[in-house]
Amino acid sequence: MQQFLTASFVFSFYSSASRTFSSVIRPLRRSSTTVDFLDTKAIDKALGVLDIVTPKPSESRFSCPHARLIQSCIDDLVRTNGGGVRRANEKPNGALVGILKEEFQFQEKMDDCNFFVLQELHRQGFLPNPVSLSSVLSWCASVRDLRTGSQLHSMTVKIFSNSFCSIPVVTSLLTLYSKCGYLGDACRLFDEMPTRNTIVYTSMISAMAQRHRVDSCVELFVDMKRCGFEPNDYTFASILTGCTDAGWLGIGKSLHSVELQMGYDPYIYVSNALISMYAKCGCVGDATQVFDNMSGRKDLISWNSIISAFAQYGLADEASNKLDEMRDGGGDTSPDAITYLGVLSSYRHVGMVERGLRCFNTMVERGIAPNMEHYACMVDLLGRAGLLELALGLIFKMPLRPNAVIWGSLLSSCKVHGNVEIGILAARSRLVLEPECAATYVQLANLYAATARWDEFAAVRKLMKDRGLRTSSGCSWIEIGHEIHMFKAEAKSKTAVGVNRALKVLDCLDCHMKSSPDRIDLKD
Repeated sequence: MQQFLTASFVFSFYSSASRTFSSVIRPLRRSSTTVDFLDTKAIDKALGVLDIVTPKPSESRFSCPHARLIQSCIDDLVRTNGGGVRRANEKPNGALVGILKEEFQFQEKMDDCNFFVLQELHRQGFLPNPVSLSSVLSWCASVRDLRTGSQLHSMTVKIFSNSFCSIPVVTSLLTLYSKCGYLGDACRLFDEMPTRNTIVYTSMISAMAQRHRVDSCVELFVDMKRCGFEPNDYTFASILTGCTDAGWLGIGKSLHSVELQMGYDPYIYVSNALISMYAKCGCVGDATQVFDNMSGRKDLISWNSIISAFAQYGLADEASNKLDEMRDGGGDTSPDAITYLGVLSSYRHVGMVERGLRCFNTMVERGIAPNMEHYACMVDLLGRAGLLELALGLIFKMPLRPNAVIWGSLLSSCKVHGNVEIGILAARSRLVLEPECAATYVQLANLYAATARWDEFAAVRKLMKDRGLRTSSGCSWIEIGHEIHMFKAEAKSKTAVGVNRALKVLDCLDCHMKSSPDRIDLKD
């Protein structure tokens, strides 16, 4: 009986909603004499009614009632205008699709709903224009919905050849294929384009940067300049992002010089990308200089980038000062969860437990809920300081289920401080989440070896061998003279000279670290 009443209520609710929405559309549509009027006032008022009668994301996750509601609205528009106005209604078609797709943003899988809108419009005689196609394709790219995007691509090529040549449509397709991991299809589509512009080149450069193809980004940039297209701020930001991920400092500096010559230094996107690039490549001083030169143009990303740069190199005082400066003189910009994560990371790197706890509590008091990364940072901070019981207590009090990273951090701290009991608990908890993680077995075996429990050490090693688990060798790289050199753990250099040079550098570093006022414990 209860299910029947619930179903009846839902049916009557959406039936009433459909009538309400149609009642708003109908008189506005009849009274409007121009297409522009429908695009603005009519749709805005109708959308306001739809927003009132539509359940919010936290209230409902069902899309079928929304689909029926939209279908009734489209049918009403067609009945009201008659068949002779359909071709003249091409512009509202794009606006309608762009607005209607926003109503489904709370859905996890939107392919059917988005495709439904275009199918209904096409069934009723509306021809989708480049604006509507680009709008839905952009949404597909944002949620990586390759299924719907490829269907739209096929429909576009098969029926609407003129729209296929439209730059906005092709640009959206480039973004879709690149974000879904089909870089080859994106390159093929780019090569087949009869005409290109700055936006198309920027989209392709961004696609290459996401796949860490910095060399391809530079080639596209050169080809873009050769064809007479001037790069914009998004172009520079995309290439600099690729340099950041790949650690290519030389190319990043060259691009910095080019954008200064072209006058793009005031653009906030470029400055933020430069801060991240210099910080990732080890030039925290240059990152600070770029940040200081931004004067009053700083946004939240700017502050978070420079704080993360200081945290990356253990500059806790500088990170803390930037947080205070942000709160006092940051204007409308307030610290968020990422800001506090950067400051906590800086405290973790230098072992400032009290300041870390104070910062964590301040964040909670300001109404910012800690996420998994904040808790992982705090567990690592407490664990490195030897406060293993306190770290374990924090894990048990977490409102979130601890992940493998948190248990692995606690296990590493137990190995350093020789706490076998908590270490076994952490190892077992991590193996429940990642049963095939070879690193967990290695850490547990090292913990047994550090406490001279050789029988358990041998048992863990035998278990790894029986299961065929092996750890991957560590890898690092460095750029010297615009050339990337890669090094792997336990790998021999090509020449004995290279080995001797590396050993000499290590000896110098060892002596420098031992003679440093803040002497580092090198026993591990």
